[in-house]
Parts: sequence; structure tokens; C-alpha cells
Amino acid sequence: MKSGFVCSRIGLFCLAVVVAGGVGATRAEAEQIAMKDLPTAVRSAAEKAIAGGSLKRVVKEKEDGQLAYSVEAMMGGNTKEFTFAADGTLLAEEEGIAFAKLPDAVRAAAEKYFGDSRDLRASKEIAKNVTSYEIDGKKGGKRVSATFSAAGALLEEEGDKD
Repeated sequence: MKSGFVCSRIGLFCLAVVVAGGVGATRAEAEQIAMKDLPTAVRSAAEKAIAGGSLKRVVKEKEDGQLAYSVEAMMGGNTKEFTFAADGTLLAEEEGIAFAKLPDAVRAAAEKYFGDSRDLRASKEIAKNVTSYEIDGKKGGKRVSATFSAAGALLEEEGDKD
């Protein structure tokens, strides 16, 4: 009986170590790197994309299970982020946008979702030739992020960003 108890405790400990190790590995998948450390094709594409802008940061990460590189730059007073595949293909482009400049359908859907438009931050993303809008704000006292299609349909929501 005692050896069974010890074995089950050791088993639980091992499981906890494996789970914790897996969580740590997931967090470590996004790594800030220097522009010079990008693969040649990605660096070339990124330099063209941010020409005339000021580089803010470069991140190596996993997107949908694939290696990707995000390059963030200040361009024309706005922050823009470009995400590239390892071969230099542009996967997505994201930039901040004033709430008042959102399409009417997106603005109306966001106001309905959040209850009003005060203190909402918006960004526009183009990925796979599809435009979506991510709105960050408070709903029910919690920070949330909601993604809408260009027609105002709710595509995704993430809760409690605090």
C-alpha cells in the first residue's frame, strides 16, 4: 500500500514536470532577435516593407505551427507589423487605426459588443487577402479583444487581457 502511494506521488510529480516544461517551451517560442539575424529572404522582404520607417523590434515565433518572423516599425506616425514566412513570403500586415476610421459596420458592431466606443483601440489586419479588425477594450469590467470581419461579423474574442 505504501509503495503504491509513493509511486502515484512520483507519477504526479513527473506529470507536473512534463506539463510545466511544455508551458515553458510554448512561452519560449517567441524570441526577440536582431534584423541582421533574419534569414536573407526575410530580411530583404522586411527591409522593403519598412522602407522609410523606423524599426521597433523583430520577433521570431511560431504562427500556426510554422516558423515566422514579425517585424514591427513606426511608419508615418503609425506602428505597422509585418509577419513573414521563413522564405520571405508576407503572411500578414497589421497596423493601428483610429476608431473613427473603421468601416461603419465594424464601428457599429464594436460599439454594440463593448457597450460604447470610449477607450477602444483598433487595428486592421490583412492576412491571406482577408481584412479583419481587432478591437481592444473593456467589457463587463474585463479587458477583452474582439476581432470583426470587414462586414462587422464577430470572428473571435479573447477575454481578460489583464
